[in-house]
Amino acid sequence: MDLLHAMSASLTGAKSLAFTAVTPCKRPSRVGPPLAYATISEVLLQRPDRLRVVTLGNGPALEFHHGRTVD
Repeated sequence: MDLLHAMSASLTGAKSLAFTAVTPCKRPSRVGPPLAYATISEVLLQRPDRLRVVTLGNGPALEFHHGRTVD
């Protein structure tokens, strides 16, 4: 628990945070087995009010912004 509390305190105190998330996905196919692919999301958070998530990969490209533009 001490390790979890220390990690949480570190994340809470951070002014910015960035990471890459790789997510496996499956979608139904019209011709047989489901289609399997991965999406890659670049996440950037700047406190107090900026968030950007850009998702790329073999699936649909998506972009989400909240707050002012993240530099």
